[in-house]
Amino acid sequence: MNNNDWFKTLKEGTSKQIIFFPYAGGMSNSFDSLKSSELFQQDFRIIMLNMPGHDLNRNNLYYDVEELCNKITPMVEDMLTMPTILFGYSMGGTVVYELCNQLNSLKHLEKVVIAAANPPNLITKEKINMEIVEHQLKKNIYDLISKADLKDCQTEIFESMYEYLFPIFYADTHLYYSVSAKNKKIDVKAQIIFGEEDSKVNSITVSHWKKYFKEIDIIKFPGGHMFLNDTDNTKKLSRIIFTQYIGDTVEGL
Repeated sequence: MNNNDWFKTLKEGTSKQIIFFPYAGGMSNSFDSLKSSELFQQDFRIIMLNMPGHDLNRNNLYYDVEELCNKITPMVEDMLTMPTILFGYSMGGTVVYELCNQLNSLKHLEKVVIAAANPPNLITKEKINMEIVEHQLKKNIYDLISKADLKDCQTEIFESMYEYLFPIFYADTHLYYSVSAKNKKIDVKAQIIFGEEDSKVNSITVSHWKKYFKEIDIIKFPGGHMFLNDTDNTKKLSRIIFTQYIGDTVEGL
């Protein structure tokens, strides 16, 4: 497979580039909410990782973040020809962390933005509960079917969607929890963002990212884990990604 199967160019640009890394279960449309934001009005090249085994990328699913980054790090290094910002959401945040540890050079990295993700030392203390993942996935599928008013063939559609989506969420969940802490601080500025209603990622947990990056800002958003989906949050997130935004940082962290 060529790199285009792994990385999708959402927009061309010449001044700098943004590379998106999606959340668990994220497909090629994961960041469509940002397309109407200021971010896409700038002269930026915007790229997104197509996770293997997810819609556009027909490669096998990955269950380990280090193995995934072994594969994509050379591809990313080939892209680092201009100032670059890495943006990882939830599972994507663990990918960004591992990627930064594997890159041979960080000189083109302007900063990283990690949203809705706890640091490695806390993730490794959690236990994977696939029953919760399965329950939430089933609920999400039922909600989608209900909104689409597809009750006449609800069972058939549910079974088809579940058969396709569950292996993806199973792999992505294991990939998220496979991250391991490295005994070094990465010499890149990091902006860490969390939703103030997130039940697992909060001001205390994200403060531990200080162990892994030499400089961090911590910024809170209204909303829960998927605060990205709120229109007002999308506008604010857009500005944070492409500027040195430091408003609404969490004091004392």
